[in-house]
This record gives sequence, structure tokens and C-alpha cells, in this order.
Amino acid sequence: MGVVIPFIWIFVIGSIVFLRNWNLRNKIHLFLSEINGLKILKIPEINCVTSTLGSKNFSLLFRKCDLYIMQDYIVIIGKPTYKFSRQIYKPIIISKDTTGLMTKFPVAIIETIDRMWFNKKGEFSIGFGTPVRTKVEIRFKDLTNIQVEFLQKCI
Repeated sequence: MGVVIPFIWIFVIGSIVFLRNWNLRNKIHLFLSEINGLKILKIPEINCVTSTLGSKNFSLLFRKCDLYIMQDYIVIIGKPTYKFSRQIYKPIIISKDTTGLMTKFPVAIIETIDRMWFNKKGEFSIGFGTPVRTKVEIRFKDLTNIQVEFLQKCI
């Protein structure tokens, strides 16, 4: 009897984690179907580097992402580093004006943009977050000049 109880606990905890990830995955698919009609430009599989300062939020640490450019905001959806990884990243919405976005997209992380710049290596960077919680910088690699100009106009 003493051996069976740990296996029951492992099964219960594993079921809870599986159902939580399943629910988040369904919410993200619903989110993608909502923004599909709104997007102006989609740039898939961008190589990027993220860095955070402050409390670590693993939804903000990724190396590849899909970038959806809308008229007033951009949506960043992190991709797992390995193809067979089951890591799920919440969508990040970055905008100058975040009013109404929280009610429209409750599953996403919504932030206001602090700064954006283009460095000498040809990388476009976006900084956002609050000093109290987490400051985040995302550097997008392999973007063309046309895509960078489009990003600067939309934000």
C-alpha cells in the first residue's frame, strides 16, 4: 500500500499539468483564429534573442518566434527551440495604446513599447516592460529592410 500512494500522486500531478497545458494550447489556437483576419503581415520562424531583467517569466524566453503585424500593434508568439518540445509560449502583444486589448485578448501578455532601435549588425530590437516587474528586450535577426520599415510604421 505504501508503494501505490506515490504513484497515485504522480498520476494526479501529471494529469493536472497535462490538462493545464491542453487548456492553454486551445486558448492560443482560438487567439490565432481571432487575429488571422486582422493581420497585415505575418513573418514566420524569425530567429531572435530575448533577454529579461527582473523576475524570470519563461513565456518571454525563446529563440524563434512568429511575428504578426497589425495596424496598431504587433503580436509575437514564441516557438520552442526543439521541434519535439512541448513548451507553450503565451502570445505577447506590444502596442503604444493598450486600452481594450486586455478584454479582447485575455490569454495574451499585453505590454506597451518602451523603445525600438536598429543596430549595426542588422538586428531590430524592441524593449518593453516595467522596472518593478520585468524589463524585456527582443532582438529580431534576419529581417529585411522592408519588414523593419513596416514594423516601425505600425508601432
